[in-house]
Amino acid sequence: MPDATTAAAPPASDELGRSGVDTQLARTAWAQASVRRFASQTNLLVASSRVLIVGAGPLADELAHALSTMGARVAVSGTDAAALYAFARRGLDTHQVGPAGLLIPAETDLVFATGEEPTPLTPAALGAADAAAAHPLVIVDAAEPGRPAAVDLAAFAAHPALTARDAIRGFALHRDVFVISVAHLETTADAHAGEARA
Repeated sequence: MPDATTAAAPPASDELGRSGVDTQLARTAWAQASVRRFASQTNLLVASSRVLIVGAGPLADELAHALSTMGARVAVSGTDAAALYAFARRGLDTHQVGPAGLLIPAETDLVFATGEEPTPLTPAALGAADAAAAHPLVIVDAAEPGRPAAVDLAAFAAHPALTARDAIRGFALHRDVFVISVAHLETTADAHAGEARA
């Protein structure tokens, strides 16, 4: 008959299973929070927007599902050809990032950077000036908590600043770019909630 300590400890595989489920639920919640934060900060519609998700990992998968459900025209960009193939099989447009780096298509309205790529998003991803890309671009840094930023804000800050709402950073490049950091917004919201409870 097993003793109390043996009976109380769940099997290692069960712990791993729970850990995987917890991680998946947290990632789903983070993807949904990222989309909500974008919507609440910009008042822009997701439906019919041309969205590029940078990264082809599990967070990109969650974002693609959430944004597609809301009516966005979603494309996924990344360096992992096998992961991109899985997105393509689901009917999403994909863009393989080559040795020259990511190039955001001119028609893109909105970018969600996941932090799942080896390097953060920089202004170089905008490419050369293009008359077709005259409309503003919103970039959401949706990197999960504890991961490095998915957008290199210092590189964008080398360009002239634009006036934007408090939680949004604006930059004048050959097209206006507005960057939202979900992690920053979540931290700020948590701090305000703590102050309200005190």
